[in-house]
Amino acid sequence: MRIRLANTKQFLALEKDSRGRNQGPSKKLLKIIDPSGIHVVEFLMIHNDCECRCRWVVKVKDQKLPITVTMDNSFEALDQNSSLVDNEDIKEAIEREALEEIPALDPCRLN
Repeated sequence: MRIRLANTKQFLALEKDSRGRNQGPSKKLLKIIDPSGIHVVEFLMIHNDCECRCRWVVKVKDQKLPITVTMDNSFEALDQNSSLVDNEDIKEAIEREALEEIPALDPCRLN
């Protein structure tokens, strides 16, 4: 299975492309989006035969739980501003990051 992802810079480019279309993020989201976040497409469908409608899971600042946003984009903008990643690659990256967060054991504190 492949998953479509975008970093915040890509997501903001998609937001710009969504202006004037039926669905897009609110201005409020642009103020709270996590600048270093990775955002995931939860659902994608063809809309009006000329664009994609996606439901995004969006990482926001200072919150553990993401929010969902529906956004319409051209096929070209979506392809240029997101990546398709294999599910196993994501799993490995998450596991690697989780392992890096585990502090090194101090042998003096084991007793």
